[in-house]
Parts: sequence; C-alpha cells; structure tokens
Amino acid sequence: MERNERDHRHMEDKQSKTLGVIGGMGPAASLLFYSMIIDHTAAYSDQQHIDMIILNHASMPERTKALQEGGRDGLLSKLIRDAQMLEKCGADGFVITCNTSHALADEIQSAVNIPLLNIVTVAVEECADRHRRGKKRAPENRDVKIAVLATKGAIGAEIYQKEMERRDISVYIPTPQSQQLVHKIIYDDVKGGGALSLSGFKPVEDELISAGCDGAIMGCTELSVFKEHFKLPEFYLDPMMSLAKRAIEFAGREFK
Repeated sequence: MERNERDHRHMEDKQSKTLGVIGGMGPAASLLFYSMIIDHTAAYSDQQHIDMIILNHASMPERTKALQEGGRDGLLSKLIRDAQMLEKCGADGFVITCNTSHALADEIQSAVNIPLLNIVTVAVEECADRHRRGKKRAPENRDVKIAVLATKGAIGAEIYQKEMERRDISVYIPTPQSQQLVHKIIYDDVKGGGALSLSGFKPVEDELISAGCDGAIMGCTELSVFKEHFKLPEFYLDPMMSLAKRAIEFAGREFK
C-alpha cells in the first residue's frame, strides 16, 4: 500500500469532532462559511470532511437594532436557545457566523458546556500574528494601525476595539461618511440583494489609505461576502476565513 493511500485511509479512520453552526445572519454569509470549510479541509473523500450541524436561523432579530434599541435580552435568549440546541444535538463546539452577535459571546458561552469558537478572537489573533512576523510591519517603528469595518452595532459594542487594544494594535474607526457606505454594502447590497459595487467602496478604501492604516478587518460576515466576490487583497483580513481555519483544526482536520 502506497504512503498516500495509507495516509488517506488513516484520515478516514480518525474520529473528528462535530461542529455546530448558528447561521442565517445572513444566509449568504453562512453559505460562504460552509463553502470555506469544504474548500479548505484537506479531504479526499466524503468521510474526510468534518461533520456539521447547521442551524440557519434567518428569522433571528436584526443584531444592531436589538443591541441599540432595547432588544438585547430577546436576541440573547434566542442565541442561547440555539447554542443549547446544538449541544443537545451532539455538537462538540460551535460558531456563530455573525460578528455583531459576539457582543453577547460571554453570556452565550456561559449557558452551554461546549466551546464557542469566537470569530473576533481568532481574527485578531491572526491580525497580530501577521504583523508580529513582520509580514505587514508598520514603517518608522510606529504602532500597527488596523481599521475596523463592521456594523454600527459591532462598532458601538467595541467588540473588535477591545480585543485589538489587548494586543497593542492601534484601532482606526471610519468616519460617519465611510461608515454609511459600509452600512449600505452590508444591508442594501448583500443582505438586501442589491448590486455589489466596488466603486461604491472606493471612498472607504481611500480614507483608510489616507489615514495610514496598515490593514482592515472585515468585521461583518456580509463584508466577507463582499471581499470574496471582488477577491480583495490581503490588506483586508477576513474573520470568517480565520474562523473557518480554526473550526477545521478544532474538528481534527487539516486546513489547506
């Protein structure tokens, strides 16, 4: 038996963990996450892919609105119920394919006995690692400055800012004008089924360059869809890809 065949058979025999997914926020982003898992798992048969339980909870209350207009408790209760459902169905760990929901991550985690793979934590870890290796080191010995592109709810809850500050990464928050353009991409273009436009994003990019940013975190899963659609460069770090890598490794498979 040749080595590759033996390695492949060993992968089939190896028991992997089951990943739970709280998705549907929005559906296009959850579909992209599933595709990332499939495309980046080193697998040579069906049996070598990871087992997943996907809960496409598209009717989940809008996260920014819930956080900013008094619906926080209702949103939290639904997310906790979903996490508990995944645990009862046999998930060994779970992800939430929505950045803004991670404003409630600690409370969701405390309600279950399986780990939440936190998209914010893994993205900022990758961001810090990139710059620590000098791959994207800032010039003139200044601090690395990374922009956060996200929903108003995520920006207001400071989910990325707090994690980045813990890792000594300077944070840049776009101006209200650019934030409005980001909002349009998220809600009108991706969630709303509008036409995706790279030209509509250019003023945001111009602002980030003028502000001296060394990169930007696409801190909304709809922005992950936008990044994938236009194949944006590495300057834009995609938290959902970071999460897919962590999820594959958590399940006991190899990321390719």
